[in-house]
This record gives sequence, structure tokens and C-alpha cells, in this order.
Amino acid sequence: MKTAVRTATIPWFLHLNHADYENEDWKVPAEIGNPDASETVEINVMDEIGQLLLTGDDEHLQRLTWWYNQVLPMYGCVVAGDYGAINAAD
Repeated sequence: MKTAVRTATIPWFLHLNHADYENEDWKVPAEIGNPDASETVEINVMDEIGQLLLTGDDEHLQRLTWWYNQVLPMYGCVVAGDYGAINAAD
């Protein structure tokens, strides 16, 4: 039942990138807000999302956002004028 509920309610999340969210536990610093904390905690993203959907508890949302902040690769923004567009002034 637990897996069926997760799969039915959040299939979009599994396609965000190539991570195996359902079968992987992630280690993140235990103290939320301190990336240099010496202790780590393991979370299962799909379990946290499932609990968030069931309970609406902010604790799960905080853990998920902390996890996302720690594992998200650095995103390099490129600012370029008229990238891929035609400039009518030319």
C-alpha cells in the first residue's frame, strides 16, 4: 500500500533527474542549516514526500528542502543578450 500510494501520487518527482529516489537513502548533515555539521542523517526522499503528503507536517518539508539544498548540483547561469533570437535592429 505504501509504495502504491507513493507511486500514484508523485510519479512526476521520479523524472526530475536520474537518481533512484525510491531505493536510495541519502546522507545529509544532521543539523539543518549547518552544512559543516560533523554528524549526518540518512533520509529516504520518497518516504519523506509520502509522510509530507499524509501529515502536512513542516518537519518533513524542512528535511526535504535541506536534502535538496545539499544534493542539488551547482547550477551555472549564463546571461547572454539575444541568445538564440534575432535582433530586429541588425
